[in-house]
Amino acid sequence: MLQSFFQNNLDQQVMSWFLFHRNDLGIKIFTVISFFGNWQILVPAMIAVLLFLYFKNRKKFIIPFALTVIGA
Repeated sequence: MLQSFFQNNLDQQVMSWFLFHRNDLGIKIFTVISFFGNWQILVPAMIAVLLFLYFKNRKKFIIPFALTVIGA
């Protein structure tokens, strides 16, 4: 319970800092970062990584990578 209190307090402090320092450049930067989190970008990127692993004979990394992506 106490850990939850401190975690929430830290979250509030970080959020307050970002809100206080918000500007147009920061909004543009985080918009670009958020764009790369869209599934339309992530799915082709993950397929490209899987193909790269397959063709570079790194097949032992394919299943752990796929499970990590699915789990995320």
